[in-house]
Amino acid sequence: MELFSRNTSMGKGIEINLTERELKIIILSAHGLTMNEIAENLCVGIDTIKNAKRNLFKKLDVKNITDTITVATNDKLL
Repeated sequence: MELFSRNTSMGKGIEINLTERELKIIILSAHGLTMNEIAENLCVGIDTIKNAKRNLFKKLDVKNITDTITVATNDKLL
Protein backbone atom coordinates (compact mmCIF):
# COMPACT_ATOMS: atom_id res chain seq x y z
CA MET A 1 0.00 0.00 0.00
CA GLU A 2 1.31 3.43 -0.95
CA LEU A 3 1.25 6.41 1.39
CA PHE A 4 1.29 10.04 0.52
CA SER A 5 0.90 13.17 2.56
CA ARG A 6 -1.68 15.80 1.72
CA ASN A 7 -2.00 19.21 3.30
CA THR A 8 -5.45 20.18 4.44
CA SER A 9 -6.78 23.69 4.08
CA MET A 10 -5.64 24.26 7.66
CA GLY A 11 -2.06 23.39 6.73
CA LYS A 12 -1.99 20.08 8.62
CA GLY A 13 -0.45 17.17 6.77
CA ILE A 14 -2.47 13.98 6.66
CA GLU A 15 -1.50 10.56 5.36
CA ILE A 16 -3.77 8.84 2.90
CA ASN A 17 -3.35 5.17 2.04
CA LEU A 18 -3.84 4.34 -1.61
CA THR A 19 -3.69 0.81 -2.95
CA GLU A 20 -1.70 -0.07 -6.02
CA ARG A 21 -4.99 -0.61 -7.88
CA GLU A 22 -6.25 2.86 -6.87
CA LEU A 23 -3.05 4.44 -8.14
CA LYS A 24 -3.35 2.54 -11.43
CA ILE A 25 -6.95 3.71 -11.80
CA ILE A 26 -5.89 7.32 -11.33
CA ILE A 27 -3.08 6.96 -13.87
CA LEU A 28 -5.26 5.20 -16.45
CA SER A 29 -8.04 7.75 -15.95
CA ALA A 30 -5.53 10.55 -16.44
CA HIS A 31 -4.61 8.94 -19.75
CA GLY A 32 -8.26 9.15 -20.81
CA LEU A 33 -9.32 5.51 -20.47
CA THR A 34 -12.99 4.79 -19.79
CA MET A 35 -14.09 2.66 -16.85
CA ASN A 36 -14.63 -0.28 -19.21
CA GLU A 37 -11.13 0.12 -20.66
CA ILE A 38 -9.63 0.37 -17.16
CA ALA A 39 -11.48 -2.78 -16.11
CA GLU A 40 -10.15 -4.64 -19.15
CA ASN A 41 -6.63 -3.31 -18.59
CA LEU A 42 -6.62 -4.42 -14.94
CA CYS A 43 -8.47 -7.70 -15.67
CA VAL A 44 -11.29 -6.92 -13.24
CA GLY A 45 -15.00 -6.25 -13.54
CA ILE A 46 -16.55 -2.85 -14.05
CA ASP A 47 -18.11 -3.00 -10.55
CA THR A 48 -14.63 -3.36 -9.06
CA ILE A 49 -13.56 -0.15 -10.81
CA LYS A 50 -16.71 1.68 -9.70
CA ASN A 51 -16.12 0.61 -6.10
CA ALA A 52 -12.45 1.60 -6.21
CA LYS A 53 -13.38 5.04 -7.59
CA ARG A 54 -15.93 5.55 -4.79
CA ASN A 55 -13.22 4.68 -2.27
CA LEU A 56 -10.80 7.09 -3.94
CA PHE A 57 -13.34 9.90 -3.81
CA LYS A 58 -13.86 9.32 -0.07
CA LYS A 59 -10.15 9.03 0.71
CA LEU A 60 -9.25 12.17 -1.21
CA ASP A 61 -12.41 14.07 -0.28
CA VAL A 62 -13.31 14.77 -3.91
CA LYS A 63 -16.48 14.40 -5.96
CA ASN A 64 -15.24 13.16 -9.35
CA ILE A 65 -12.32 11.66 -11.24
CA THR A 66 -11.18 15.04 -12.55
CA ASP A 67 -10.72 16.29 -8.98
CA THR A 68 -8.99 13.00 -8.11
CA ILE A 69 -6.48 13.51 -10.93
CA THR A 70 -5.94 17.13 -9.86
CA VAL A 71 -5.19 16.09 -6.26
CA ALA A 72 -2.89 13.31 -7.44
CA THR A 73 -1.05 15.70 -9.74
CA ASN A 74 -0.71 18.39 -7.08
CA ASP A 75 0.59 15.80 -4.61
CA LYS A 76 3.07 14.58 -7.25
CA LEU A 77 1.60 11.09 -7.59
CA LEU A 78 1.50 11.46 -11.37
